[in-house]
Amino acid sequence: MRFETMGEAGLGHGVTPAHLKEIRRLEKENAILKKLLPEKELEGHLKDALLKKKYAWASKKK
Repeated sequence: MRFETMGEAGLGHGVTPAHLKEIRRLEKENAILKKLLPEKELEGHLKDALLKKKYAWASKKK
């Protein structure tokens, strides 16, 4: 049955079409998360820089 639906690839690892579909879904989700992480890190750095700039007087008093 697997050979009919997936060809030789289906025989090798026991991967079903449902598994392949889930793998593709997870790969897409992973790609999205890999894009979001640097954006969030940059956002955090920018916020820190702005706060340091805005409240620079607070660190000078010490």
